[in-house]
Amino acid sequence: MGDSGALLLGFMLAAISIQSLLKTAAIASLFFPLLVLAVPIMDTSFVVAKRLKERQPIYVADRTHLHHRFLNIGFSQRRAVVYIYAWCGTLALAALGTRFIRPHAHGSWHLWRTVAVAAIASVALGASVYMVYLLEIVKLANPRIRRREEEARASARQSA
Repeated sequence: MGDSGALLLGFMLAAISIQSLLKTAAIASLFFPLLVLAVPIMDTSFVVAKRLKERQPIYVADRTHLHHRFLNIGFSQRRAVVYIYAWCGTLALAALGTRFIRPHAHGSWHLWRTVAVAAIASVALGASVYMVYLLEIVKLANPRIRRREEEARASARQSA
């Protein structure tokens, strides 16, 4: 993404949260734009936490990012990208849905809007749980993947 992309995303998040129609709920107006960026934020956070846990420098490259983990469990590059795009798209649609479908407008609850927001949230949560299942449970169940990760760890220790 580079500096220009990061600056653009930061500006857009700030502008969306300030211009939000949810001015009475400041937490919600900051949360919804962040939902769109949940995948890169979570990926970076987990990688940094893992590096700190294993006492590795956080600035050194490794193969623990999301796309590398998909490749490690046997996905092709195209399939890994499609899964990541689908996950990001699901979260983006959830953010947009919660932004434009208001279950509680002008002091009264609307049943179909509440059901729609609940369904959107369920789909986004389901996609996230499925990704964790793919990356963690499938990895643990496949001895070939475990062996490949142990070999990668051993080679990383030897090179350090």
